[in-house]
Amino acid sequence: MDDQTDPFLEVPSASVNEELLTETGEAKLVRVRQGDNTHLRWTHDDPPGILKDLLPELPDFLPGCEDLLLQEFGYTAGDFDFTAGDAAPVLTAADVLPLLAQAYELEQNLLAYGGLGIPGFEPERVYLKNNDRSWLPGLNDFRLRFYHLEDLSPKAKQFAFLSGLAEWLQQALASRAPNAGHMMDNAGVLADFAKSVTAEPSHFESSAAGLEVILHVAARTDVGLKRDNNEDACLVLNSRLEGAGDSSSLFAVADGMGGHNAGEVASALCLELLRFYSGLWPLARSSRESSIISHIARHLKAISEEIYESAAASVEQAGMGTTLTGVFMGYHGDLESGVPLVSLDSYVFHVGDSRAFALNGSELRPLTRDHSHVQQLIESGSITEEEAYDHPQRPVITQGMGILPEVKPDVAAFRLPLDAYTVICSDGLTDLVRKPRLIELAGEAESADALADALVREALAEGGKDNVTVIVLEPRVFLASE
Repeated sequence: MDDQTDPFLEVPSASVNEELLTETGEAKLVRVRQGDNTHLRWTHDDPPGILKDLLPELPDFLPGCEDLLLQEFGYTAGDFDFTAGDAAPVLTAADVLPLLAQAYELEQNLLAYGGLGIPGFEPERVYLKNNDRSWLPGLNDFRLRFYHLEDLSPKAKQFAFLSGLAEWLQQALASRAPNAGHMMDNAGVLADFAKSVTAEPSHFESSAAGLEVILHVAARTDVGLKRDNNEDACLVLNSRLEGAGDSSSLFAVADGMGGHNAGEVASALCLELLRFYSGLWPLARSSRESSIISHIARHLKAISEEIYESAAASVEQAGMGTTLTGVFMGYHGDLESGVPLVSLDSYVFHVGDSRAFALNGSELRPLTRDHSHVQQLIESGSITEEEAYDHPQRPVITQGMGILPEVKPDVAAFRLPLDAYTVICSDGLTDLVRKPRLIELAGEAESADALADALVREALAEGGKDNVTVIVLEPRVFLASE
């Protein structure tokens, strides 16, 4: 089979860099770099008949073959970022269930399509791709990439690959986040889950169905020590549908701006409109023909337009606008009493310089990137993050809801952190409290309420020059059978 739709193969060989990764008998695995793209090319001089028959079926199920090109007895497959072994330091508890689910599906398909199995899991012979290209650590979306087809065998023990991966993930979790506070309880539950998969990999589906999550939420807002009015606003909204579709939760922070109290109007109007539009998002999530990310982005643009038009129609509200940062979740059931972890989808949306991030006692992983002038300076290398705190143009944002006729919101799917709190906040917190102190406070907190109180208290202790608003999300994972 020869598919010339892959533009990579049309580039002269002189323009690409190739590195031999593995040579096993008559099979070779080569890393090929072309610009920012990385591909793997697997070839076999004379593959066994059963493997030769399987090759045309690979695009249907083999991870990494979205851009598959079959050529003689090999293929060029989609890009990857690193081996599984290299990825161990950055994997989190939230990656355990998705990676095991991908491995389970892979082994099922290999068995169904070719009667083949993978003898075992070797971290240096399995690859991962980060599906998120923003390079924000909080948005990491690791996907399995399997290439060593010479390892496939009809004699392999069923689910040996899944069992080995589960054991490896259990060990990887044990070495992560030694100072993550009580969030390590969640990591322990996921480690126990991985241990059960190691022992009985064929029971993966039933074991995964038993994983549930409860979400504790704390929201706080304070006028601060220097302002007379509070232009911040926050929204916590839970919607449960019985028999008609998915349930959902919405958490958002808006930081208004504008004279004559127009900032208060902008933030309140933004969240009221968000309350209305978000009611349509669970329907988009359940529709195969719709992308919830495009729905959210389109509705955020509509909200921004309405704020802009409202500002244009009133002299007192002229020039008003607001930031907006939030998280939307869809799931089956009631998140306050426990929902299946496999049913939970999370999305973060963002305009302006309010922020969302995952936070525990070891690290802060950003979920958003500021739409601001100083952020552009940081990314260009003109200033450091530390210098940005005192930069005279720190308040200048490049995007805001209602400020310009059009807005380009950031919207992304992400895996709800299970080893960290998710914090959504206005810049009244992050302009005053540095990253190391945020991490320290998270390590000391025993609950979402305790952390929310501590964050506001710390912002006030640092001068409280602005309104400060925080929403803290605290997941608790458990096995329903316990």
